[in-house]
Amino acid sequence: RFRNITNVTPTIHTQLGGSLHWKLISHLTLNRLSIATKSALQGVLSLYNFQSLSNRGSAMENEKRINSIVGVNSIQTDRLYKGVPIRGTQIQVEIQENQFVGDGDMYLFCSVLSEFLSLYSMINSFTQLVVKGAGSGEVLTWPMRIGKQAIL
Repeated sequence: RFRNITNVTPTIHTQLGGSLHWKLISHLTLNRLSIATKSALQGVLSLYNFQSLSNRGSAMENEKRINSIVGVNSIQTDRLYKGVPIRGTQIQVEIQENQFVGDGDMYLFCSVLSEFLSLYSMINSFTQLVVKGAGSGEVLTWPMRIGKQAIL
């Protein structure tokens, strides 16, 4: 016999009409350049805030996380991987730590962001997320990733 650990989440119905379809279709052509600015990255992340359709409290928490992004910068860089040079993009994001419930909340958001950004790496190249706290100046670095594979 099986049972759920938590309650089943409510169904979220999509809004028909409007520009949502075109915005989602535009994601088929995303690349590292199209999410290399603060406003572009926030816009993309806002589209995936599906909680806004059903749970206003969760949606506001996600909006707060997305709006915590102060700046975005991407730098082309070369690294050695198993003795072979590979080109990649280091994405530097500055965030306001006080917009998160705690360090764990910020770490989870940035880990998901690292995973999301890795999906837009070009073939045979890597992405690496570096996050700097606007208040503390603390720098957190995620592993280099080629697509879904982390490079250690």
